[in-house]
Amino acid sequence: MIALLLIMPMGRNLGNILLMILSLLAMGIIVEVSIKKSRIQTGATAISVLLLLLFPISYFTAGGFYSGVPEWFIFCYVYVCITLRGRRLWVFLLLCMAETLLCYGIAFYFPELVAKSSMQSSFFDSAFSVIMVGLLTSVLLMFLNRMYEEENILSQQQKKEIEELNRAENHFFSSMSHEIRTPINTIIGLNEIILRSDVPEDVAENAKNIQDASKLLLTLINDTLDISKIKKNVIDRFDGLTPEQRRQMEEWYESLIDMMRREGVEKSGHLQLNKNVIIQLTDLHLALLKDPRFPEYTAEFYKTLPYIVELRAKAGENPAGEIETCFNALYGMLMLRLQGKEISVQTMEAVAQISKFLAILANDFNLDREEKLFPPEEDLN
Repeated sequence: MIALLLIMPMGRNLGNILLMILSLLAMGIIVEVSIKKSRIQTGATAISVLLLLLFPISYFTAGGFYSGVPEWFIFCYVYVCITLRGRRLWVFLLLCMAETLLCYGIAFYFPELVAKSSMQSSFFDSAFSVIMVGLLTSVLLMFLNRMYEEENILSQQQKKEIEELNRAENHFFSSMSHEIRTPINTIIGLNEIILRSDVPEDVAENAKNIQDASKLLLTLINDTLDISKIKKNVIDRFDGLTPEQRRQMEEWYESLIDMMRREGVEKSGHLQLNKNVIIQLTDLHLALLKDPRFPEYTAEFYKTLPYIVELRAKAGENPAGEIETCFNALYGMLMLRLQGKEISVQTMEAVAQISKFLAILANDFNLDREEKLFPPEEDLN
């Protein structure tokens, strides 16, 4: 609106002034309707069309290249870039470029179509337009920068609130673990007494239903408390995670907990899936040690071996294999973190070396599955 208000009078005739008034009224109606109907993009598009129609009129009636209108074409580009989004933005940018070239081309080849303008008015209009376009563009950019800063502050505040809510949630579940489980276990115990007593059949049936419901509720609570501990002691330690990455990690741990419960290995043992992988990794480990083409792997294994020997000695009468011992060490580290216990420097060093060794083995395992680890003999010659 401001652009039209300033450029239309440059033609200095009654028609331009009437056209300016009608255009301002039309823009006002478009803005009001688009805001009421929450169709801001549609309103911005309609105003962009109106500007593309009115600027050529002002260009030819105000003196063409020798008026102050060309500078306002730049403002039209800025308006389109700020208000439009997606495909519309690029379409209107192309239309602006095409209109600019068309107006300049017509004025060059058909100068009689351009209103005459004196040198004095041309200098005045051009200087006035440059100043106004510069000021309006600066105001728009300052406004956008202010909006960006406010949005950034709001985003930081929301992020801080979400982190505080997560901490409060984790603290609640951690502190209420005993208080939530104890009453349910009491109910289960009392129902067990009732079921073992000589009670009528209908009472026993009700007690059995209560016991089943209590066990189901206890399972759900255990799942919730377990994932809350994992969030606090594992997931929250990773800085810079996006909400989507956090969601994927939580779902992965939830699936893992569910699988461990179904296979009865919550406290000890491994999932069958993991057992199969450990067997395959052990076979590959032995093959790599025997093969002289992998000295780096052998060297890394012997760096890790003292830690493996120490861990197997602590395991007692039933020590696991070398690779399984490494995985047990990582699992033990995870449990220490979940329990919030202090981890010694020696343990951290051991787990760091074991993790490095397993990373090399995992990489070789993937190469072996792609048949890239052990090339055929003819490829070695």
